[in-house]
Amino acid sequence: MATRSLMAYAIGLQGFILVKVLSPGFFARQDVRTPVRIGIVAMVANLVLNLLLVWPLAHVGLALATSLSAFINAALLYRILRREGVYMPEAGWSKLLLKILLANSVMALLLWWGASDMASWYAWSGGERARQLLLWVGAGGAVYLLTLLLVGVKFRILWQNRPAE
Repeated sequence: MATRSLMAYAIGLQGFILVKVLSPGFFARQDVRTPVRIGIVAMVANLVLNLLLVWPLAHVGLALATSLSAFINAALLYRILRREGVYMPEAGWSKLLLKILLANSVMALLLWWGASDMASWYAWSGGERARQLLLWVGAGGAVYLLTLLLVGVKFRILWQNRPAE
């Protein structure tokens, strides 16, 4: 029963992270009110989505509503930062995001294809579950990085412009 709820929360992980990334753009300019107002809008959206999704999806609807409201919060923060000229993405970001989306899709396909069904996971011992989990997490990570390399993402940027130690 918790599996589907966790999956619904996982959908919103990017939204939650984006809120944490975008909010300091307001705080650095001494603007606390705007993120709070947007947070209230997202909270009202969460309430409405809870009411709409709880009946068809039960407890999963509550988790999905929370995830969707995180994206609403992030989108509103982003829109205001762009409108006010505080954040202007540099050229190439959309291309990089498409490459990352492709790598995510390839990794998801591998995991969907390779990971066994839930009945198998329940039948395995704890040690076998841990081994399978380690195998598929490693395989997913390797395929993700390999796909990024194949589509031309340059990782050298990670080692450039590092502060002196």
